[in-house]
Amino acid sequence: MTRVINFIQRIEKKIGLSIRYFLQNGFWVVLGQGVSMLSGLLLSVLFARYASKELYGQYQYVLSVIGIFSLFSLNGLNLSVMKAVIDGHEASLNRAVRYSFFTSLFASPLLAVFALYHYMQGSTEIGAAMLVAACVFPFIYSTNTWTAFYEAKKQFSKVAFRVMVLQVSVPAAILLTLFSAKRLPFLVAAYGIVTAIVHLIFYWQTRQLVVGKSDTMDVPLGIKVTVQKFSQTINAALPLLVIPWLYSFKEAAVFSIAFFLANFMGSITSTVTSIYIPRFLEVGFLSRIYVKKLFFYTLVMGLCVTVIFWMGTRLFFVTLYGKEYSDSLRILFFIIPIFIFYPLRALTGHYLTVVNQNMQLIAINAASQAAGLVVLFFSYSRYSYSAVLASYYLAMMGTLIALYVVRFLYLNRRSNQIVPTQGSPIASSQLPQG
Repeated sequence: MTRVINFIQRIEKKIGLSIRYFLQNGFWVVLGQGVSMLSGLLLSVLFARYASKELYGQYQYVLSVIGIFSLFSLNGLNLSVMKAVIDGHEASLNRAVRYSFFTSLFASPLLAVFALYHYMQGSTEIGAAMLVAACVFPFIYSTNTWTAFYEAKKQFSKVAFRVMVLQVSVPAAILLTLFSAKRLPFLVAAYGIVTAIVHLIFYWQTRQLVVGKSDTMDVPLGIKVTVQKFSQTINAALPLLVIPWLYSFKEAAVFSIAFFLANFMGSITSTVTSIYIPRFLEVGFLSRIYVKKLFFYTLVMGLCVTVIFWMGTRLFFVTLYGKEYSDSLRILFFIIPIFIFYPLRALTGHYLTVVNQNMQLIAINAASQAAGLVVLFFSYSRYSYSAVLASYYLAMMGTLIALYVVRFLYLNRRSNQIVPTQGSPIASSQLPQG
């Protein structure tokens, strides 16, 4: 055992990364995310098999609208709570939940307006689903801050277990509804009600662990991060809002399958790299690693996962989704080369969030979405929709990754944290704040 530990220490010294920290916490994080992704995969497969493309496209459309309105939930307060709990202000958890619930109430009448619009357009199923969303929305997001509390204490196993419960119970409720009543309002109700109940239970459990009454937290930071997350949400939701307008809900369903599997790939790397978020909050953490090596290892990770993903899709996609969604597979093969850079995107994105680069992240997300939309609108009438949607995704994601990396490197140069030559030490400095 001692030899193994000594060997790991030598490797850590050579690569400049803590393998023990990664293994100790990475297992639980990857396990929780693995269950989440597998349940999501099962849900998408069964939707593709047992629901029409029209229904699946409408369901994704409604979820995208709900995602847009997540801005009102102030979900960026999770980072504020994490930082506050690290500093000993554990009651910030309860304060954040109160703020989130109150501001979420403002989304309900706006969702009701969306419902009225669709009723007037003759889309009664979508209108009814929007009304359901208006009723349950304040309860969906307001209590999910419990994850930040455990992450601040580096209790990743508790987060993983609860995430697994959430990601099994919600899809199970949706599938039960799908098999019993293939109607959009009931599907949205199953999603919203079960999500709200599970989050409420876990928040109540976590609340019992709060020590002290100090609820000091950086609310302005939470608001900035909320706006920054909203810009990321736009990147995910806008395609499923625009595609039905340009084509139909059937094409939205096709893109949704490809988009889900791309996010499936991205979630793996984002989850693994998120282990280091609490360490980004430690002053001088990046001064102990080599940035060039960090980039190299993330690219190696991306290449390995991309090859595995490519092999898996070739072998199992048609078996799982059927030939009806062959255009989704075509889109995936168009965009798969950019998957190699997903770990780099995740790592640099986490870092920029932690060091308060919120306005810059908003600008980056806006620029990437603009690049994608330009490609989409100039090409949708000229080429097949699968080629157009793949080009949109590549333009959006390529711009995003390039700007993330450029901003990351700029901050490290300015704070003298980049190694000028191979093997030279990184100068210690505080994390950049602007």
